[in-house]
Amino acid sequence: MSSIPQAPTSEPARCLATDEVITDALRGRILHGAYAITRPLPDTARLAAEFGLPKEVIATALRALANEGTVCDVPGQGMFVARLPRLESAEAAAERVETILRTRLEHGVYPVSTWFPAQARLLDEFGVTLYVLLNVIAKLVDGGLLSTVTSRGRIVLDPQGPRPRPKDTRRPPRRSRSGTSAARSKRARIPCTHRFRRGRASGRSTG
Repeated sequence: MSSIPQAPTSEPARCLATDEVITDALRGRILHGAYAITRPLPDTARLAAEFGLPKEVIATALRALANEGTVCDVPGQGMFVARLPRLESAEAAAERVETILRTRLEHGVYPVSTWFPAQARLLDEFGVTLYVLLNVIAKLVDGGLLSTVTSRGRIVLDPQGPRPRPKDTRRPPRRSRSGTSAARSKRARIPCTHRFRRGRASGRSTG
């Protein structure tokens, strides 16, 4: 049985997605303050490297944000946030995040048998509440795309492969100082108690 690969590094995820998905991802970041209003957005080349997409796709996504008035192009300085997008409902945010994560899983951005990104990293990227993110992850787990490993994280699954069997998490019996279990030590003391009681009933001294 092959060992589980190490957790992904902190390098940005490379995804194959449409420009609409990138537009939604950037809109979510702007909405939740990932890009400061007083500083320019990352340039096209940097965003293309982050998402693993051609610069043309990033440019199309930025142009869509500019057309809706969310960002504006300041000549010689770059793209800046012009206004915040309309607030998302919890349902809309969950739909946006689920679409992006499913797209990445389908295209192998998160390979099978590797660790799924940590919750803190996804919260920073998508700018949603923990409630929204946990609901999305629960859907991915129920759909057989992820498996939860207690106290460690989540592993990407092959949806066509077998589901892993959960491990037995029951604790072993507590050991006493002598190295035997507490239950066994208790049973060993019971006969002594009986002998003491029988001695008292017959009037004999036990000393």
